[in-house]
Amino acid sequence: MDGQYVAILVFCIIAMLAILAFPFLFPEERKEAPATCTEYPGQTEIVLPSPDYQGENLETTLENRRSVREYSSEEITLEELSVLLWAGDGTTSESGFRTAPSAGALYPVDLYLVPNRVENASCGIYRYLPEEHKLVLVKEGRFNDELYGMSYNQAHVRDGAAVVVLVGVPDRISWKYQERWRDFILIEAGHIAQNMLLEAVSLGIEAVPVGGFETGRVGRLLELEDRETVYMVVLGKSKS
Repeated sequence: MDGQYVAILVFCIIAMLAILAFPFLFPEERKEAPATCTEYPGQTEIVLPSPDYQGENLETTLENRRSVREYSSEEITLEELSVLLWAGDGTTSESGFRTAPSAGALYPVDLYLVPNRVENASCGIYRYLPEEHKLVLVKEGRFNDELYGMSYNQAHVRDGAAVVVLVGVPDRISWKYQERWRDFILIEAGHIAQNMLLEAVSLGIEAVPVGGFETGRVGRLLELEDRETVYMVVLGKSKS
């Protein structure tokens, strides 16, 4: 092989290794040290208030949507969280239809909340139950720093007021759609995330979707069995 091509190959390999190592050698500094969630001993569930649907019109919301990765230390209120979760995948009828479309109305995506600065929410991991519009505690503890490491040191994952993890449930859909089940889970996760991102704009809350994280490690953190983490949405109050 010509020496020039060898040199180019070596250079490319070194450059790729440098890119992969950069986040670990030079982690992004936290510009602010926000307060973390408060402990409420004995809290096992959070009953969310009825969502208030008043907000900006759709066209204005679409125009103003941006991915924002820096947040203030202000809390998200339960009223705001209620609307965000309902917009993402809440129920819209007595028959159980939801805000996000779902193949066969099987709803194979669950939402898990990891609060950092949410009003009256103790630290932990919660699962959102759309039919009852409440959060049920799955696991106690502070996990934002762990999520930060599992998402390749993306500071907004650690510093946001809350992280919503979207989890696919294969058994809920694979029996009907067989080899297409994974596609439909990913499609539905996209619908849910976009709903939340647009509602965040309407409420004046900053948000960013996150697809870069170690799915297996996050799944183990959430203590999932036969389920897959597919997407995350970080929420926070504006610094301005």
